[in-house]
Amino acid sequence: MGAEAWYSPVGMTLEREHNGRTIEVKSYKSTDGRWRPGAKLETLLTASSIRVQTVPVPRDALFDSEEEADEYGYQLAASWIDEQ
Repeated sequence: MGAEAWYSPVGMTLEREHNGRTIEVKSYKSTDGRWRPGAKLETLLTASSIRVQTVPVPRDALFDSEEEADEYGYQLAASWIDEQ
């Protein structure tokens, strides 16, 4: 999969590749109507083994749209990968 985003018809999950790892972002609508991103990384370890890590997202990361939250979650996860 390339750098372009895709959304699954169920769950609105954004998935992109970054430096050989898969970033999945799924944003959720908070009780105040704003969007909060959730992000995880998948790393292929062997042909039959994948490591999944949750990316910590600041509590105050709230956005007016799902798209903004998704993009923030992706950028946060990509930065997290680059810093490791």
